[in-house]
Amino acid sequence: MKTQALVTVTLGTKMDKQTLDGAVIEGSSDFMLHYNFPGFSTGEVKPIRGTSRREIGHGNLAMRALKTGHPC
Repeated sequence: MKTQALVTVTLGTKMDKQTLDGAVIEGSSDFMLHYNFPGFSTGEVKPIRGTSRREIGHGNLAMRALKTGHPC
């Protein structure tokens, strides 16, 4: 089995930055990654709910790989 990915890139201006306003961090980010890993992609039977720990971890790895240019 080979891994497959559907990727879409959207380019914008400096005005399109995402504003970050959290309890610990404030600022802006010009890079945004949406990572979706539904249960049916691994043969799991579970309801589609909020973001899981697996999605958060895999999304962080993907973001690091894209920012640094190195595969994780």
